[in-house]
Amino acid sequence: MNPIMHRTIQQRAACKGQITRTLNSATEFSQRCDNVETLQGNLNRLVSTFDHFMELSEGLVAYNTEEGYEDPGLDIPEYEDKFYRAHAIFSKAIKEMGGQDYSQDQSNILISSTVERLFEGQNQLLEQIHSSSGAIDLRFEKIRIPTFSGKYEDWSQFSDLFLSSVDNN
Repeated sequence: MNPIMHRTIQQRAACKGQITRTLNSATEFSQRCDNVETLQGNLNRLVSTFDHFMELSEGLVAYNTEEGYEDPGLDIPEYEDKFYRAHAIFSKAIKEMGGQDYSQDQSNILISSTVERLFEGQNQLLEQIHSSSGAIDLRFEKIRIPTFSGKYEDWSQFSDLFLSSVDNN
């Protein structure tokens, strides 16, 4: 196995573990925490971890022809869902304590960049297929996808609709 790919897989596993642990402890931690700054710090670490997870996922795609390759697209929806659920818990607790969720702007940028990266990866894959197959001309009908509202509690519904629209077409 390529050592760089192996290290990337290990780092992704560490991020997945951190995201899972954060979600599993988010409700209890939010209920007993009495400091907005601490909640905001945890939320910022969650955002940073998810961003790193997505960067590692992008990097892993470059090794798709290597032995032992693990397709990051298979588990991204699961950890994306965990991220947004934990994010919603922390954001709600921060708002209930009278604080302002400063990660909202960062996360909206993260959502946009995540969707852009997924489309970019899909386009690169299609270009590889096209260049390796010669004369095949693939044309896809345009899919109308609704705009995401930016509310974390709406993400699961939007993500499900997005994935079903893209996967089923």
